[in-house]
Amino acid sequence: MLFICDIFSQMNLLDRAVKMVAELDEPLEQNYVRKHALEQAETLRVDVTEAATRIFSNAYGSYSSNVNLAVENSTWNDEKSFKTCI
Repeated sequence: MLFICDIFSQMNLLDRAVKMVAELDEPLEQNYVRKHALEQAETLRVDVTEAATRIFSNAYGSYSSNVNLAVENSTWNDEKSFKTCI
């Protein structure tokens, strides 16, 4: 799935929404997010909020796959080494 950089600022909202659904006091057969978060919480021995974390992206304000950092830091010398950075 490809997200453009403007979408990254919305990831926090999506993460909060998933956690809120996982915390709802509803029957598990009606709330699959909660059902699976509870299972994950038990397996990992964490609370349901932490177990519901499913949104992974760059920090707010950073860009895409951090290609800009590879360019700025000159961590590549040619096209082949550049491809290993991304």
